[in-house]
Amino acid sequence: MLRNFLELKERKNIDIDGKDRIKVHRDIIQSKPIMLEVFTEMHDLFYKLDKKFFNTEGKRIELGAGAYPIKETYQNVISSDVVEGHDIDLVLDAMNMNIEPNSVRSLYAQNVFHHFSDPRKFFSEANKVLAVGGGIIILDPFYGLVSSLIYPHISPNESFHKNQKNWEGSHTGPMKGANQALSYIIFNRDKKKFEKEFPDLKIVHHTIVNNYLRYFLSGGLNFKQLIPNFMNKPFKLIEYLLTPFSRIFALHHVIVVKKCK
Repeated sequence: MLRNFLELKERKNIDIDGKDRIKVHRDIIQSKPIMLEVFTEMHDLFYKLDKKFFNTEGKRIELGAGAYPIKETYQNVISSDVVEGHDIDLVLDAMNMNIEPNSVRSLYAQNVFHHFSDPRKFFSEANKVLAVGGGIIILDPFYGLVSSLIYPHISPNESFHKNQKNWEGSHTGPMKGANQALSYIIFNRDKKKFEKEFPDLKIVHHTIVNNYLRYFLSGGLNFKQLIPNFMNKPFKLIEYLLTPFSRIFALHHVIVVKKCK
């Protein structure tokens, strides 16, 4: 009952696997200044990590850019998605990238990695198109206490199963059937397996994203905003004060993977 009360009416009748979702999601983001700021902070984080860890020339491409691409903040980033949409430069399947080998500096994956039905194909494709010294930046659902309680109930189209045996999921479409715990499974539980299977791809950075309170209270893409816009700055301060407890409360983490040879 609570979910039905809080769920945005705009979300209820859209085909989540169709291109209409991009317009609906964009309208939702534009109507929520707090969420817009949170997304912009995430864009800044991607670009900052790119500049810090990667040291080669090439294209910057966002995979699954969706409704609010990183190029809204950084115009030199190419936006791609599996469907056409507003501000989408390139229709691209991350598991079958028609891109020149060794031509990409960075691949950005913001809340999209868990939608990849065959992660091994993605890593193989990434290894092919990335130049040495470039890499992948993945921002995806975290696996701490609060996130493990929340994520199983956010979307009827996605799950959160840390015990999923295989990396491949039971996807029924680009968005449906995703396991939001996929980044935990590969980069934490099965980290040694990942390192063995993809020796050229090195995990060089892994940290928590600290804007979880405002993300949650904004309602995200699924639910109504729970606080007025003028409370944005006070809750940003609360997030800072709660930094020592981030592993408990965090909703997202970010992983940087570099192609080293």
